[in-house]
Amino acid sequence: MTGVQTCALPISDPKWEAWAEGTRNPNEPVWDVIAGNVGALGILGTAEDIAAGKDVKVDPKLRFKAALVSDADNVWPKGQIRKMVAKIVHPSNSNITIFQPSIELLNPDENGFLKLTSWARQMYGFDPVAKWRLYHFTPFFGKGAMNVENYVKEIIKSEWLHPGGSASHDFQEALKAWSVLVEDVSIMEKGFSNKLAEMIRGASWQWGDMETVRRLFAKRFEPGRAAHLGVLLGNLIGSPVYALWVVLTCLTWMAPAFAQVQCPRRLFLLFASCVIAWVGVPHFAVPLISRYKERTCTAAAPQISELNVVRIVMIGAAATAALVLIHMLDLVYKTMALVRNAAGQSAGKAFVWKTGAICEIETANVSLLGAYKALYVSTAIGAAFLLCWTFGIFPAAVNIFLLPYTASFLLGPLVIWITAKPREIKV
Repeated sequence: MTGVQTCALPISDPKWEAWAEGTRNPNEPVWDVIAGNVGALGILGTAEDIAAGKDVKVDPKLRFKAALVSDADNVWPKGQIRKMVAKIVHPSNSNITIFQPSIELLNPDENGFLKLTSWARQMYGFDPVAKWRLYHFTPFFGKGAMNVENYVKEIIKSEWLHPGGSASHDFQEALKAWSVLVEDVSIMEKGFSNKLAEMIRGASWQWGDMETVRRLFAKRFEPGRAAHLGVLLGNLIGSPVYALWVVLTCLTWMAPAFAQVQCPRRLFLLFASCVIAWVGVPHFAVPLISRYKERTCTAAAPQISELNVVRIVMIGAAATAALVLIHMLDLVYKTMALVRNAAGQSAGKAFVWKTGAICEIETANVSLLGAYKALYVSTAIGAAFLLCWTFGIFPAAVNIFLLPYTASFLLGPLVIWITAKPREIKV
């Protein structure tokens, strides 16, 4: 078909009306305000016609081919959009739908927590790149670009996203449409200014991950997509399983009748090897190896790999301390969030999304007392561990084993409060 096409703009499909009930009137247009020149999109008509739900005409020759998706805090560095669009319109990429750029931190020096976040992204940045090169698949993180024609065909017309189960729509889109990691194009984003904001937002993300796993885990996918679903499942059950392992390990030492270790030396060596690999590879080996690796795009944050070996080791030690004192709190709060989200989804409660800005507002300028109040559950557990140590209730082996968890639960709120303070930047 050539020339001008008539395209009816459906306001609502009757089969989705039940899911729209309580959110908006399905007989009213989706759009409140349409700003800009709609003619630049190939639409022959007015913005008022579109907002009123009237039929519109589209000129195929003028219809736009690429769309950029960004959050309010994202910034595209100079020249990055041009590079991204060039890749989208290149004939060799005509079968690709989602283009995921590298995500760089915009504000790494605002405070201590953001500095730790910047270091962590550099230490673990090899993971998405390695998976992309291995599987030729990358997740979509909700900020990037799309081939509009492919997206309409593969996502919209196929009705891949369910309105009642797509809180993590970006991950689900990448599980359907072909997505690629564009290593030499970057987009900037603001990071969370404190651990409390990260945990609140993480609980919202967890809701969407649960929907995605429940709906799609049993389906057959290519290895890359299947591996990503495995990662989502691991993120969901990792903290509860780890917490259960800690409890059962303590029970084996406190009640030998419960379980006995046949080869304690081998068990210790296995456990020590796991810890060394878990900490040593990303925190020390990756920055050192990265000294000899060429970057594919320009980074805004200072790179650890550009420092001398002594500084790299010191930063690795600081990152390890942060892992113990701050991020072990996830054992308690990710587990609690999983229980709340599972209960909410089982009861059919509506999903309530919290933006990053709201999380920042709720936790801005948190006081030391406020940090301990927000994390009172872990603080109480840490206090109980300390009392058991003091009065000799636990064997010495259990006390030593629980030492990093006790330190995290008791000192974690203090470290969160300290790292949330703005840093003075010398000009």
